[in-house]
Amino acid sequence: MLNGYLNRFILGLAIAAGAAGCAGPQEKAAQVQSPARENQMTEADGLAAEALAAYHLQRDGARTLNLIAAATNRAPQRADLAYLQLALCRAIEGCQPEPYETIVRKLEPANAVVWMRVLEQAQQQRETSVEAHILEAMGRAETFNVHWNELVAAITGARIALGAGANAALSETVGWLGETIVPSLQPLTHACARTRTAEREWAQRCSKLAQVLANADTYVVEALGLKIAQQVTAEKLEQDRLAQRALTARYLWRESGTIIESQVERDKFALQLVELMRKLRREQDVQLAVVRWAGSPVVPPRGWTDE
Repeated sequence: MLNGYLNRFILGLAIAAGAAGCAGPQEKAAQVQSPARENQMTEADGLAAEALAAYHLQRDGARTLNLIAAATNRAPQRADLAYLQLALCRAIEGCQPEPYETIVRKLEPANAVVWMRVLEQAQQQRETSVEAHILEAMGRAETFNVHWNELVAAITGARIALGAGANAALSETVGWLGETIVPSLQPLTHACARTRTAEREWAQRCSKLAQVLANADTYVVEALGLKIAQQVTAEKLEQDRLAQRALTARYLWRESGTIIESQVERDKFALQLVELMRKLRREQDVQLAVVRWAGSPVVPPRGWTDE
């Protein structure tokens, strides 16, 4: 039901503190597709949906990998499906993720998410110099994208086209993707722990990383980025700005959740959410759009608290 959907939709799973910017939604440029291209993309989405179902419902790793490979073969330039293939490989015992990491790096050289496995590996092997180089590489990226909106919209749409109810399809898809495409953030929190950022050079690495994370396409990753940014910032004015941004984000998170939960025509509203996801890059942009649609303030009222 919608409660389960909301728990995944807002991605308030990993950390309670965080923030999202309140800049206006950034819509992607509309692309005109040929009928053949549209059919190809529809087939790819359907195969990706089957792959997720094979993994989450059947726990059939071999079938999952075959289906997602078929999906990426039909749409080899789609970075979202390439990342989903990597994420599924990461979750399936015996699958070697290196070839898929190479594909994601080629399609999205400015996406830091592809470094997460090797960062964790360097930490496990206590290779501090390697960890430092990985943090620097991540800090040179532009963002940390798991393609949340794109994948939720594409896969939910494919399932609806096959006859699933909109709200049920959205809820289940969000649950599946929430368990699959958002990597554990523990390597990042460990890398930028206070005991490590006390060292100036390490703090500089984490400061650059925080900027990248703050541009992520999911609330939970952006939240961690802003948390790290507050930790490594010495300037009082900047700390205050980040604290206000965090407060605004938590307000939008809770307010959008309340609005979604209050809807009566859930299938209709689920379709509207899917359309928002098709147009907007970030999960946080959808939250902001929902709050604006409801006519609620987009900044927390004076005295508002989430406690």
